[in-house]
Amino acid sequence: MFDSFPLAAEKPELERLGFHLGPLGPHASRTIMFADLQDLLGAVAADVGRADYAAAIVEENALGKKTFANRRESLRRLRELYALDPRVPLFRVFLRLWGAASTGRPALALLAALARDPLLRATAGPVVRLEPGAEFQRSILIGPLREAAAGRLNDSMIDKVARYAASSWTQAGLLEGRVRKVRRRPDSAPETAAFALWLAACEGYPVRQLLESPWCRLCDAPRPELLRLTLQANRLGYIHARAAGEGAECANLGAVELHPRARGRRPADDRHRDGRPGPKPVTLSRAERLARAYERYVAAPWQRTLAGSQRVAFVVYDKEIERSIRGRLGLFEQATRGADHGWALVDCTTWFGDWMGREDYRDAYFEAPSLLEPKIETEFRDHCAQGLSTALEHAGENDVVAVLGVASLYGFVRVSELVRSVEPAIRGRLVVFFPGSVAGNNFRLLDARDGWNYMAVAITADDLEMPLS
Repeated sequence: MFDSFPLAAEKPELERLGFHLGPLGPHASRTIMFADLQDLLGAVAADVGRADYAAAIVEENALGKKTFANRRESLRRLRELYALDPRVPLFRVFLRLWGAASTGRPALALLAALARDPLLRATAGPVVRLEPGAEFQRSILIGPLREAAAGRLNDSMIDKVARYAASSWTQAGLLEGRVRKVRRRPDSAPETAAFALWLAACEGYPVRQLLESPWCRLCDAPRPELLRLTLQANRLGYIHARAAGEGAECANLGAVELHPRARGRRPADDRHRDGRPGPKPVTLSRAERLARAYERYVAAPWQRTLAGSQRVAFVVYDKEIERSIRGRLGLFEQATRGADHGWALVDCTTWFGDWMGREDYRDAYFEAPSLLEPKIETEFRDHCAQGLSTALEHAGENDVVAVLGVASLYGFVRVSELVRSVEPAIRGRLVVFFPGSVAGNNFRLLDARDGWNYMAVAITADDLEMPLS
């Protein structure tokens, strides 16, 4: 049986290590913010300091927030959840394991957030005790949260925290589903086991009881699997452990901090011949890899005799990283201008709202949306084509016209029809930022069921060897 684990308040050294022992925490207003965390850590180097994380979020808008206030609020919440300061041991260990992990990152984020948020910790028992496949009811979190808050939160706030916590457990992989959530087992990884063991050791669990600690139970793996992950973490050098009967003995868990691999250094066989360390590996986010792929496309010599459809490129990416793409548009513009081409950005995100705002009978259309359908199929489609055509007419044969926000046209105007309608006006290149997928020449916006065939260049983060025109 899994029990909740209020941290020992008589151990003030836990605060020094990065734990938080107070009664309340970030889940009063946020989830574990896994997508934002992933975008941030993908946007900065592995060896930056506290101020660099702040600059990436607030000044460089690495998270793609719309307002300065939202950027500052995101920084504040992420610091509450993860510290974002390499001087804090908990974040330092977390960051090094994150950089080495190929799977299990959501679980790493969950463990770090649990160490720093008492409200999230209060919900661990009810979630972990559910059998895989069992339906999750948010009401099971209310009692533990009310007890943890100790009268500091009213019933409305308790319910709000329960919603945020349910979302966090879903992001971490222990729940799945949007409206109806069910319990599932998350992906297991040796990095997750190493972090759980380190957290348990920090709290003072004896060596022979580490695998029985609530931290290791949160890995949500059967004991044989947890033992296998522990010994695998030993082989990778994250911890020192050895098999002992049917269990494992772990010692020197500080090796998580000390082992060269955990620091992100390259192995000895990647050093220079004179023994000096080789260059540090560079981990690029998906948006940065996409920008690299685009750079190769735009830097290739341009043929001037191509048909309109051959002058079109789709930058294809998962819809989940739309904010990251918007936050890194400067990389695409820089690549374009670095190849001696002009750059013009057309953002169609607000086109429908702008068009509706000028309609005399907009209130009537809101009351009876069906009356609007004929106008959308004709007038709004023409409005979009005119807006894009105008931008293309002002661009020269050496310029890129980039189109952002096509997801906002979904359900109103087909992107395929819009692009085909402006083909005669393309003199340079038309680049469409496309949240969706591509298979061959079949493009699907927002992963819709129906796609369309189009002879355009598809630029993706996973295929840097795309054909160049």
